Amino acid sequence: MEYESNIQTQNPGLRNGMPQKNRRSHRRDRLRNSEIQTRLNWNYDIEHMIQQRRLKYFGHVVRMSQNRLPSIVMHARVHGNRSRERPKKRWIDVIKDDCHLMNVDLQTAIHMAYDRSFWRKSVEELLMRVDETSPRQ
Repeated sequence: MEYESNIQTQNPGLRNGMPQKNRRSHRRDRLRNSEIQTRLNWNYDIEHMIQQRRLKYFGHVVRMSQNRLPSIVMHARVHGNRSRERPKKRWIDVIKDDCHLMNVDLQTAIHMAYDRSFWRKSVEELLMRVDETSPRQ
């Protein structure tokens, strides 16, 4: 495949965004994750990758029709009383936190998400910016 070969030339340790098996070491070598990441030139944090994919899916849900189930669930409100314990964190609350890292509020993010290419670029810039500021162990 031409696309697959392009990925391997850009970063030979990655395939489909994930590291390939390292054939020079074995599980019995008991290498630390940081050592494997260094060998593969892997400099992404899994937390930030999940955040990026969550924001991409949020943009997808915002753009979809209002009568589709994911959109209905995103805008739904549950009525009734909750228990006395701390409220559970909802998906939209996590999205608000992610938008806060992008320095936008939720309503602005919804309007930004209607332009698919602009939203995707904004989310990718967020990942780059967070990776530059976060220290690697």
